[in-house]
Amino acid sequence: MRSRDIRVGETYIVNVPQRIPSALRDRALDSRQEFAASMRLHLQQGKRFDLTVTDFHPDTRTVDGFESTTSKVALPLTEEQAEALGLPPTQCPYTIEGLVHDDEDTLVGLPTTLAYTGLPARWLDPLGTPTVLSDLAVAYYRYRVRQEATGMQAALIAHQAHQTLEDQREVAGRA
Repeated sequence: MRSRDIRVGETYIVNVPQRIPSALRDRALDSRQEFAASMRLHLQQGKRFDLTVTDFHPDTRTVDGFESTTSKVALPLTEEQAEALGLPPTQCPYTIEGLVHDDEDTLVGLPTTLAYTGLPARWLDPLGTPTVLSDLAVAYYRYRVRQEATGMQAALIAHQAHQTLEDQREVAGRA
């Protein structure tokens, strides 16, 4: 994406390459938040995520911003809840960790913030940018869906097709 097209306050897709540049990889991390963002960036290698831009640095062609969704939750249990579940009250507090799904078994995005600094502007694409795959990649994913759909019910086929489209998006981010 061209630097002059980036607007502060807008959300973009970040295409993280397979190899993080040494300028990002080797920089000093002064706070816990910077360390968390750096670790998350390394986990996102070859993938894509949404970033809301909070600052743009035209001299270095980098952006600062935050990622703002997750499906992971951690819920602490009260002593009464632990007792109702039959857990020993002497080991409180208990925490339940997991993912949030809606009634159609789709992951629900929950708000969270993870701030990134100094991401290259060339990694950004506008939201809604279509993922371009080669004909070979399209044929591969079509084959996978057909193979996995054999013997499945229609609702499960639709869910698997949605998952495969998400996989295509991630694979295209690696290209």
